[in-house]
Amino acid sequence: MNKRLYLGIFLTGMSILMLEVAITRILSVILFYHFAFLVVSLALLGIGLSGFYIYLFPKTFSQDKVRTQLPLSALLFSIFSAVLIISISLFDLESIYPIACLTLIPFFFGGLCLALILKHYASHVSKLYFFDLVGSGIGCIFVIFLLNIMRASSVVLLISSIVALTAWIFSTLNNSSRVVKQKYIWVLSILLFLTLINSFSPLFIVDYSKGFLEKKVDEQVEFDKWNSFSRILVYSSDFTPHAKKILIDSSASTSLPNAPIILPHLEETKDSGKMRKKITNLPYELRQFEKSFILGPGGGQDILTSLVYGNTNITGVEINPIIVNDIVKGKYQDYVGDLYNYPGVNVFVDEGRSFLERDDNKYDLIQITFVDTWAATSAGAYALSENNIYTVEAMNAYFDHLNPNGLLSMTRWWTEQPKESLRVVSLATEALDQIGVTDPSSHIIIIGERGFDGPDNHAASLLFKKTPFTHEEILLSENWSSEMGYEVIYTPEHRNDPIFTGLIETIDRDSFYQDYDYDVRPVTDNRPFFFNNQWLKDWQKDIGITGGVPAVHAGTKYLYNLFIILIVSIVLLMVIPLLLWKRINVFSESRGSGRVLVYFVLLGLGFLTVEMFLMQKLVLFLGHPVYSLSVVLFSLLVFGGIGSYISGYIKYESLVPKLRIVLVALVLIFLANLLLLPIIFDTFLQSTQTLRFIISLLILLPLGILIGMPFPLGIKLVNQSHSKLIPWIWGLNGGASVLGSILAFILSINFGFNLTLIVGAGFYILALGMVKRF
Repeated sequence: MNKRLYLGIFLTGMSILMLEVAITRILSVILFYHFAFLVVSLALLGIGLSGFYIYLFPKTFSQDKVRTQLPLSALLFSIFSAVLIISISLFDLESIYPIACLTLIPFFFGGLCLALILKHYASHVSKLYFFDLVGSGIGCIFVIFLLNIMRASSVVLLISSIVALTAWIFSTLNNSSRVVKQKYIWVLSILLFLTLINSFSPLFIVDYSKGFLEKKVDEQVEFDKWNSFSRILVYSSDFTPHAKKILIDSSASTSLPNAPIILPHLEETKDSGKMRKKITNLPYELRQFEKSFILGPGGGQDILTSLVYGNTNITGVEINPIIVNDIVKGKYQDYVGDLYNYPGVNVFVDEGRSFLERDDNKYDLIQITFVDTWAATSAGAYALSENNIYTVEAMNAYFDHLNPNGLLSMTRWWTEQPKESLRVVSLATEALDQIGVTDPSSHIIIIGERGFDGPDNHAASLLFKKTPFTHEEILLSENWSSEMGYEVIYTPEHRNDPIFTGLIETIDRDSFYQDYDYDVRPVTDNRPFFFNNQWLKDWQKDIGITGGVPAVHAGTKYLYNLFIILIVSIVLLMVIPLLLWKRINVFSESRGSGRVLVYFVLLGLGFLTVEMFLMQKLVLFLGHPVYSLSVVLFSLLVFGGIGSYISGYIKYESLVPKLRIVLVALVLIFLANLLLLPIIFDTFLQSTQTLRFIISLLILLPLGILIGMPFPLGIKLVNQSHSKLIPWIWGLNGGASVLGSILAFILSINFGFNLTLIVGAGFYILALGMVKRF
């Protein structure tokens, strides 16, 4: 077989995954995170639709036409990828519907390239699938690298250029005229030119975000940079003349203080009381701290406050390198008075909890102020924001890194029927229980500020101690609250809020949780969805506005709706056309065809559930969500490609028994991971990052090789008896993969990641039951 075909499928697989990651990153800025997930999921359905329509119109996509259709499909993939980003940039699309339609088209044509190759060259499926998976794995690493050095719109244009190159490669497989081939070169040249121009002098800027046009305040925007998991803006405002704002994905913000006017006069600033009126100052009003740890310092406001109150040994851990290296230590170094290099201040770029778990130091204060994100990640987006810094295990880690009399300070949103702040209390009481505190009522202080960020947005500052608060500490907090005009929500001496008091002092917390309108049960690392406050029975309800962001807690509703939408879409786009064209009789015409289709649907469902489990479990171990994404996706895809290549050496006569062995081995490895990963992670968490990466790769190696075998082995079996089903198999497997990702979230949110893996293993067990001589 022509080697250029292998190169073409490699580049196509690479480009599809790169486009998925890049578009997810862009849409998480334009739309709220759950809508970004919806759009990308519908778009990925386009990959499945391509195979289905090849099955529906076999004469249109016949063998004699494939060498003409391949370059044309790749060309359309390239052009519509460019059209997508240009349309998003120039037309400020406000509705998800045109964005969803525009996003589906390039994925359809990308999937069409793969489906055409798979249909007409099925006898070479092991090698073809190898190059497809390896290309996707390389694409995962490559796109993350590009997003860290280029504007996201430029990345999409570069992907379009790569696909145009692929179209030209495919065109060399046939006897196209020189003029036709030159047209592909012209398209490639134009796209490369646009990529180059856009990189140095942006032509296509994403400026519509979360319901408003950023270009309306262009005079105030001073800095704009993207990386693989965020877009960061810095802007000034007449409302805050002594500080600038850092905006993260147009939804979360942090202050950038003008510190040079304060740093030379720390004592005078404290004595003047100018910086006392901040709800986050509560711990500093009680005493000074010899050593303090600030998780997520952002632009440095909490660090500056700590310095003003006389603290001199401050460790900060910020997850976003743009904020630390490009802003605070870069362009705005003078504006912030070189704050992150101030004597006694040490700021690290890392994931906060992972850093703390590897840290041997004990602190007198650990402070966590509004650390969250509503952004969809590069993993393909999360319909709900999971957060490992707000779990029972995280609280245990914080208490473990506090000195006996140390304070844990957390600030979250506070509403009339509290959700976030109340869940923080549930986490703390559970963690205090686990360290032997049977009565938490004397270990908690909560002060609230109404109108923290607008008239309807209220904040609560929560303090926790391993030892009881003293009368002096309680008095200081209450007096300061009164002086600043804040509210005492709860102290050991004044229990003013019946809801918080009810949770803290009840002897039956389970009954409290079940009777409360929202789900505020303590979440764990196995189910770290801190921001999901909806009970399963209330999934269709809107639960309002929190922190000025509409319906950020309504992710569950959108997730279930998305699941329903996708099922309806599959029925409308894949089943009804079959009925209209009267081709559904495939089940009666060909014995075993139903079992064949179910087998490949189960593979699609199973792969995504396993993938999600692994990505979540490795976040804390590797120290960053992007590391987990890149290591898991790269390993599963590349090792899966190797597994596919190995499967090519299995003779047809032994396919069924070997396939059964592979599926049984996969299920056993899943269960082994479930039991052994916690032990491995605890053992090696303190190791160097390089060793942790190596261990992760070793964990994923056998699983990846085996998980890459069932699909090509199944195709080899099908090619002998049901070859006409192969395009439909490709479509159903793709559709099942999209459904599998959403199903994995539904299971994880409600039952935890461990059960999700067990369900994934169950899919492979059911697939094992389908394996006979198709």
